Amino acid sequence: MKRAVAAHQNGRLAEAEAGYQQALRQHPGFPDALHLLGLVAYQQGDLMAALRHIEAATAARPDMALFRFNLGNVQRDAGHATAAADSFVIAWKLQPSLPGPATNLGNLYLSSGRVRDAAVWFDRALQVHTNDASAWNGLGSALRQLGQLAEAGAAFEKALAARPQMPEARVNRARLLLATAGPAVALAEVRAMLQAPDATRADPAILNECGTLCFEAQAYDDAIRIFRSVLSRCPDHVRARAGLANALRDSWQPEEAAREFARLAQMPNVDAAAWQNHLLSLCYVCEDPEVVRAQHARYAGLLPAGPPMAKRPATPKPPGAERLRVGYVSPDFRAHSCAFFLLPLLKHHDRARVEVFCYADLAGTHGADEVTQQFKLNAEHWRETTGLGDDAVREMIRADRIDVLLDLAGHTNGGRLPVFAQRAAPAQLSWLGYPQTSGLPTMDYRITDAVADPVGAPGADAACVETLLRLPDGFLCFAPLTSLPQASRRTGRSEAVCFGSFNNLSKVTPQVLMVWAQIVRESPGSQLCLKAPQLADQATAQRVLDFLGARGVSPEYVRLEARLPWGEHYALYEEIDIALDPFPYNGTTTTCEALWMGVPVITLAGRLHAGRVGASLLAQVGRSELVAGSVQKYVELAKGLAADGTRREAYRRDLRAAVQNSPLGDGPAFARKFETMLMSLPA
Repeated sequence: MKRAVAAHQNGRLAEAEAGYQQALRQHPGFPDALHLLGLVAYQQGDLMAALRHIEAATAARPDMALFRFNLGNVQRDAGHATAAADSFVIAWKLQPSLPGPATNLGNLYLSSGRVRDAAVWFDRALQVHTNDASAWNGLGSALRQLGQLAEAGAAFEKALAARPQMPEARVNRARLLLATAGPAVALAEVRAMLQAPDATRADPAILNECGTLCFEAQAYDDAIRIFRSVLSRCPDHVRARAGLANALRDSWQPEEAAREFARLAQMPNVDAAAWQNHLLSLCYVCEDPEVVRAQHARYAGLLPAGPPMAKRPATPKPPGAERLRVGYVSPDFRAHSCAFFLLPLLKHHDRARVEVFCYADLAGTHGADEVTQQFKLNAEHWRETTGLGDDAVREMIRADRIDVLLDLAGHTNGGRLPVFAQRAAPAQLSWLGYPQTSGLPTMDYRITDAVADPVGAPGADAACVETLLRLPDGFLCFAPLTSLPQASRRTGRSEAVCFGSFNNLSKVTPQVLMVWAQIVRESPGSQLCLKAPQLADQATAQRVLDFLGARGVSPEYVRLEARLPWGEHYALYEEIDIALDPFPYNGTTTTCEALWMGVPVITLAGRLHAGRVGASLLAQVGRSELVAGSVQKYVELAKGLAADGTRREAYRRDLRAAVQNSPLGDGPAFARKFETMLMSLPA
């Protein structure tokens, strides 16, 4: 054993393995030999052998904390998270002073979304080992995700004081700086890390985090370079592949992005979170209902197996029963596009009919704001789910005895679809935040209308795993978050017509921009104004300008804007005569804002829900004459309106009143029909 341990300590694993096996032949079941033989197997990457040997050692000596700790490490790496957590807890109870179990349990919880639990275990680790850099770093990460930014910064400084060049703490501090000090400071920290002499030998996981941070800071070229560096070393790195695809998409390199999303979809080790990047990318380009349904349905198979699913009753509650308990699950109870549509519903719910629960996941830098307070005032029961794992949220909802549970995020950031996959409520519905199917067999219904999803149309029911519920007079209700002045033509304004789109740049595909270029080119003297966060990146903005220039629209006729304060954002509508809706993924909030500010919106009705929202909104306000059925008609409508100043002025004068007096602007009526639908769900 002494010779084997010496060989092990010097990295001669084969010699150590032979020595431990010889010891076991002489003393079968010797716990120390079994444990160390398991560690050799672990170091060699043979997780099954490692599990077998260390489990045998633990069975022989159940009181050995070190055995339990290493068993937990192997179980964690083998994907047995629950068993690993149990092993770490037992190791900590056996020997609280042992370095590792509490910290590793904290990291395990952190990676699975149980952020609050993670913070507790990091704190326990630090009570014994006050200089544990890994525990300080983990605690900082947990606190940042919980929105405690000052405390998170102090924790990262403690980690770096204990280990000055700790890459995990440096990149986490940079992510915190992105929220508190801005992109320039955060990027300086990341670039300093990458310029260090040992940067090329950095852990691919750390490099990937650097790439993700650069992406979030809209330094797309840096992000692309880093993700490609990771993939050159680890071609099967799923998160790097997804990050590269996202960065290429947002930096307006759509053809390369499409290739990377296709590669991501073919990776055998793709996980549910990475797959959601692929699903969102489909919204921008795909109008094949069978493809959309099949690709979304695959998501359900990537989720961890949950407890048995309860069969949904035919109706949530019989007539005359107590109030319907309705739960809304969202990460966006804040100044977010969903708030324009959700607040009018919550404000006008009839509390004699429904009891409202809001499950809010306001994580990290996107924490509560003044709009959150409006949501709290209109929710009888407010549940903070930030930092809780999916299992804990599911049990919270079940404990609240929710009758009807609505998902408001779908496959967007912060969504809780795993909670719905394990059936948290008898009836589960998808609405508002995502324009396609959830893909979950446990999502019973999807709320829409007969314009967004026409009855019998191949792109409607066929594209969804859910049963479609079509609300009469539209599936949305809109109200601005603040009081806004009526847009007007400013004195001395140029008579040149300005087309505009304030949509996310990912919706503005080359096919869309080619059509818009044609419209501008064939409308003499007209201009094009695009506003999107991605345009803050100069290289991205230049690609858009180059594309337009190659199609006959020179830069002097193009205005590009990135993020603007709310006041300036709405003031910009005074410069816009005609809004152009992208396709096949229409705008929603942008369309409603434009109409509210008196700007007519030209839309193209597509095959799927994502491409028919514009038609639905315009139908609600009685302006279906702005809906085109083909690209040619879309161009003709835009050019015709550009040539008709009298008609444009009438739209500017009348559109706000049209919204206010339409189903789109009638919050009380929308709430009544919404409640009636919830209380009479079909079997």
